[in-house]
Amino acid sequence: MYRQLVPFTLLLMLSIASSGQDTDHRDIDISVGDTLEFWNCEGDNFEFIDLYSKTRFEETDLVYDSTTGDGFYEYFFTTGDFDVHRLTCDYARTKCIITAINYVTDDNGNQRLVIFATIKANEKVAWIEAQEAFSAGEVVWRK
Repeated sequence: MYRQLVPFTLLLMLSIASSGQDTDHRDIDISVGDTLEFWNCEGDNFEFIDLYSKTRFEETDLVYDSTTGDGFYEYFFTTGDFDVHRLTCDYARTKCIITAINYVTDDNGNQRLVIFATIKANEKVAWIEAQEAFSAGEVVWRK
């Protein structure tokens, strides 16, 4: 179901909202370890970003490669329990670190690009639907 990206640097064609200007299209080079900032949020919640908060922790021998993000999904999501909901607008203008970048296959067989970003180490992770979140201006990339 989940497939790690072999290259940890990913070139994406994304729509990035410029402050107060029309949306422009440009290539950006996004990598594990880069900073993202939650940005445009309307209403109470972001539309394309979920917050996974770990509520029960279990001992595990699982590890992941913090340089490439390899194994992060298994490390974080396969043990314990979670509270999951849309990221609230309270997080607007908050920075986070890209922890992993994965392609996810949905129930219809469609591939989606998902960025996992750490908000609080080992406890809170944002699940960002990359194309949609960037296009909507919900996240911006900070080099």
